[in-house]
Amino acid sequence: MRILRAAALAAPFLLMAQASWAADKYVWDGNGGGQGQKCSSYVFHVELTIENGRATGWWLQKGRDTRKFDLAVEGDGSFKGDVTISNGNIVYVKGKAGNPPSMEMSGYCDWGGLMKKE
Repeated sequence: MRILRAAALAAPFLLMAQASWAADKYVWDGNGGGQGQKCSSYVFHVELTIENGRATGWWLQKGRDTRKFDLAVEGDGSFKGDVTISNGNIVYVKGKAGNPPSMEMSGYCDWGGLMKKE
C-alpha cells in the first residue's frame, strides 16, 4: 500500500519533469513567393521540432495534403533534404537550428523564414 501511495504522490512531479524535457516546437505561417504568379496566393503552415540531432515536422499548403520531413542536423546546426510530393516533384528543405531556428523551402514556390516558438 505504501508503494502505491508513494507512486500516486510522485506521479504529478514526474509528469511535470517530463514536460520540461520536451523539445520546443516552432511554427511559421505565411504566403509563398518566388517562382510563379500564383505563389503569393498560396497559404502555408509549417511546424518544426529540433531534438536529438533531428529536424522533424510538417507543412501544409491550404487545400493540399500534409507533407512531413525528418532530417539530420549537422554539427553547425544546419539541416537540409528533399521531400518528394505529388507526381514525383521535389521540395527542397533547408534550415538552421537557433533561437529561433529558420527554415526555407523551395520547389514549385518558395516559403519559410524565422520560426516562432509555439
